[in-house]
Amino acid sequence: MRILLLFSIFTVSLFAISSVNKFRASAFILDMILKDNTLYVSTTGGTVESFDISNKKHNTIAKLKPLINFFDEEYGAKIYSIDINKNGDFLLLAEASGGNRRVLIFKDNSIVKLAGLNKNAIYKEARFVDEHRILLATLSNEITLYDITKGKIIYTKALSSYSFSDFSLNKNLVAITGESGDVYIFDYENKKVVKVLSGANKDNIYSIDYKLGSILTAGQDKYVGIYDMKSEKFKRVKTTFLVYACALSVDAKFSAYISNEDSQITVIDNESLDILAKLDGHKSTVNRIIFASNNHLFSSADDGEILEWRY
Repeated sequence: MRILLLFSIFTVSLFAISSVNKFRASAFILDMILKDNTLYVSTTGGTVESFDISNKKHNTIAKLKPLINFFDEEYGAKIYSIDINKNGDFLLLAEASGGNRRVLIFKDNSIVKLAGLNKNAIYKEARFVDEHRILLATLSNEITLYDITKGKIIYTKALSSYSFSDFSLNKNLVAITGESGDVYIFDYENKKVVKVLSGANKDNIYSIDYKLGSILTAGQDKYVGIYDMKSEKFKRVKTTFLVYACALSVDAKFSAYISNEDSQITVIDNESLDILAKLDGHKSTVNRIIFASNNHLFSSADDGEILEWRY
């Protein structure tokens, strides 16, 4: 019995990892990206904030003007998604008056609203595809390619009748998913769907990541899916709770995902599905996970906290 107890304690300590650093944003975090050793987050307070992961320095880079509600009270304009291009320009998808959305570029300490977009569209995500073009997705699963330099839409294409959840870019392809549980591989340069991957999830997919030849999905059905693009085969991992966030490592050999209602992050080997680590520490729902390297990652939560992990 004593030997069994010692083995159990050893097994738990082998997998259970505590965070090595904590960062705190000024408001709840809605999106997070990592570029050149710096984390950038967007918040419910209308701020874009940076965290230098080397010296732990925290800066507020930009703050949107507050909005006015029906009671003439000011409140922060939510920034739903954030991205940055090679020139250091920021792309912001933000809340507008009346519950609408606006797409902004923050450059040289000034904020410019992009013209020529559909004012009635409920945009859910916006990302750079290069320095001059952006890809946008609406709740109704319409994909728009927009030219910033020309200030106009190149095209808009409807993908399916199911609502949109998330997309992930990989060169000229983007993996797009939503409430159907299917994954559409869309060639945005040629404006066509090249593949539809199905089976790993039977319900809404909250989060998706696409790196090299692998696609990772996080589902409402409590399953994580790992697709191989070449064979179109998939593996499934069962969790005990809704999987709100997931991420592939840079080389796509490892996956990290939310695995229970306590926001524990589990890291696995994609080939063997062996558990490499269990990361405990978040007290709120995790919404983003980012690998810096195979054994180094960051995660952000709704409460504004970012945790850094090494295992």
